Amino acid sequence: MNKPRPHFRIALAVFSAGAFAGCGSSDGVTATNPGTPPIRHEAATESCCAGTVYSARATAYYPASTRLEGGHTDRIGKKLRTLQDYLDGRVNTVSVAMDATALPYGAKVCIPELNDLYGKGIDFRVVDTGGAFRGKGVSRIDICVRSKSDALHAGLNRRLELVVCDR
Repeated sequence: MNKPRPHFRIALAVFSAGAFAGCGSSDGVTATNPGTPPIRHEAATESCCAGTVYSARATAYYPASTRLEGGHTDRIGKKLRTLQDYLDGRVNTVSVAMDATALPYGAKVCIPELNDLYGKGIDFRVVDTGGAFRGKGVSRIDICVRSKSDALHAGLNRRLELVVCDR
């Protein structure tokens, strides 16, 4: 039986750690699986806050009175705020859904890839939840958008880096 050589393990660890950059900086790494501890993003940048960096599977949803979409209000009854309304200047935050036990209502989350995609810092707030998020912690996020067609945007439905902002 061939055992892996120690230098191979070290090289693999170095490659894995360097494969992801944190929040637009070259000095951070993103946690890629539940067994890897998250890293800290110490300094705020133009498009992102200081906080803890995670890798999350992102999807999009839209306000609709269907079982899948869950209605037009967040988990405490306030109107959902869509990404498109934020980009148009009609609202000052964007509603996102996550595991209700992972982050408190109103927690601020930054998504550097979406800030880059839309060319501005976007203020995402955890205000919603659902059955698909139970037990997922910060590994799953659902971004509120205006319509069903907006929910299909490939830039939103993928693995994204997110920063849970310091208070």
